[in-house]
Amino acid sequence: MLYRDIKAGEASTIEAADRIARGNCDILGLLGFDFDHYGIALSALVDRIAEQGGPTFSYRYSKRPNTGWPSHVDLDMDGRLGTPRDAQGYGLYSGEGGMAILSRHPIQTASIQDYSKTVWRDLPWATLPKTESSPFLSEAALAVQRLSTTGHWVVPIEVGSRIVQLMIYHASPPVFDGPEDRNGLRNADETLFWVHHVEETNGSDFVLLGAANLDPLQGDGRSGAIRRLLNSPHLQDPFQDAARKDALTVDWTDLDLGLMRTDYILPSTDFQVVAVGTIWPEATASEASRHALIWVELSQELNETLAALETSGSSK
Repeated sequence: MLYRDIKAGEASTIEAADRIARGNCDILGLLGFDFDHYGIALSALVDRIAEQGGPTFSYRYSKRPNTGWPSHVDLDMDGRLGTPRDAQGYGLYSGEGGMAILSRHPIQTASIQDYSKTVWRDLPWATLPKTESSPFLSEAALAVQRLSTTGHWVVPIEVGSRIVQLMIYHASPPVFDGPEDRNGLRNADETLFWVHHVEETNGSDFVLLGAANLDPLQGDGRSGAIRRLLNSPHLQDPFQDAARKDALTVDWTDLDLGLMRTDYILPSTDFQVVAVGTIWPEATASEASRHALIWVELSQELNETLAALETSGSSK
């Protein structure tokens, strides 16, 4: 159906392609895009973007997400099997609302690291939901429940002479559960995964992007997780000096939640941030998405010059 809508020029797909075309980015993380095995819908979108004056993305990557992936276990503990909430990530069908990367630069697909099948309880720092007297999830559910709602990928992209590690994820909304806060805890741990990852790898030359579904200042989620990520010494927040209103990324006014910041692009500290911005839909009621397209322009030239000067200085 998504392929059909793109080919037919359905309003929401035209709007999405237009915003991407206006962004004119080199590398795009696309969230909430249905996955199909042969990438037919994604190829159609790439063609639509180019037709509307946008960049030609010669390289693309997508993989089956956890959304809609059957677990064959009662994951939400409602006594029923096979419901959308029993999938590894909420989904009416396999592949619903997946992730994709479009790039003008070569993607090293053979070197991609995919952590999407990591079982939640296997993480030594995981905070799992509990009732007053026992674990909320059954032993069968704990054995199979993955951390990732959609996925956690590390995708190497050749940008000139450098390899940039693009880290991407789309976390669960921290709502639609009960007092055990299953979704809230999972959402927080999906973000904390990256905190631990960059600490363990002491990473550089990376850009972390995605929908955390978590605002550092408001909302029902465990905001301490995103604040911890934003305060990591291994990365920088390009919007930290912007006014709060300029850093907001989603409009949930129709849900009485107003504007919030839930989407992020966080480069490692060895990048120089040149400029940042958001591209909102031109119409008040968006057909494509409540979320703005957020962009960050990066450069490594200054940092490379500094590194050369430091090496020269130390050699003397």
